[in-house]
Amino acid sequence: MRRANPLINMKTLLTESDLLAAMPARQLADIRAQAPAGEDPVVVVMVQACATVDGYVGVRNIPAALAAKLARDLAVYDLAKLLDKPTDAQKTAYENALKALDDVRAGRFAGSSGSDGAGNMGWGSNRKIR
Repeated sequence: MRRANPLINMKTLLTESDLLAAMPARQLADIRAQAPAGEDPVVVVMVQACATVDGYVGVRNIPAALAAKLARDLAVYDLAKLLDKPTDAQKTAYENALKALDDVRAGRFAGSSGSDGAGNMGWGSNRKIR
């Protein structure tokens, strides 16, 4: 029996170019140089970050660019930790990403929409306009 590939169902997309916008290429090279042969921790962390975002978002919809940014902030911090060099800015971005994901999951995030199975929409979606 063949197992389904869990990556096929991922909604969030994160590229190495996204990471390079937030951290130096040298750091990615250093992380790869420290890894055992045949392993790429950068790719592993990228996939984990995307899965984390998808797990928090669930059936709600957020803009793809926002999902990628949140995944990037998670991945950059985790990669920097591999080098024992996370900056305060990276830690703050990581914490802010987790807070935003908590808000999305709870339906408090203004940019989220979509049914959660009970017909609930994102925060502020039921406001009457007069």
